Amino acid sequence: MRGAGAAVRITYSPGRPADQALAGALAEPGVLFLDNAQRLSPPILDYRRQLWHSPGCVAALVRADE
Repeated sequence: MRGAGAAVRITYSPGRPADQALAGALAEPGVLFLDNAQRLSPPILDYRRQLWHSPGCVAALVRADE
């Protein structure tokens, strides 16, 4: 069991079914809005970055500063 505050790393892996499904969805032209993205943890934000840099990603990310 991890202690409170233990580092967590989420890595994009094209071989995992869930990652394949997300990459497939992002291969379709479109826009994804993340509301309250400032509340996402750094590992989740890094995973999102890895998805956006995956081959075939044609989706756009829109971020609005308050």
